[in-house]
Amino acid sequence: MTILDTVRQQKAKEYACIERRLWFVSTALGLLYALVWLLSGSAFQLRQALLEWLRRADLSPTASDWALVALFALVYGGISAILTFPQHTPFSLP
Repeated sequence: MTILDTVRQQKAKEYACIERRLWFVSTALGLLYALVWLLSGSAFQLRQALLEWLRRADLSPTASDWALVALFALVYGGISAILTFPQHTPFSLP
């Protein structure tokens, strides 16, 4: 028969509550980050800069479209990963 440790059960509930709060904060920050990109015009400026760079690289029109998507995702996702890096540390009960 398994005996449950009530102290550990209480700590697990507290950690779950903290984890839910951190998830909400992380989601809100991600939404804020996306809105800043869209509303500030940074996305358009990045698109223009990447298009100019791809034109100088002399890629075919189809290849440049796919390269534009990949580069945009790399820049957007890279900055997002740097900003949210501290939130992605391993979590375990002591």
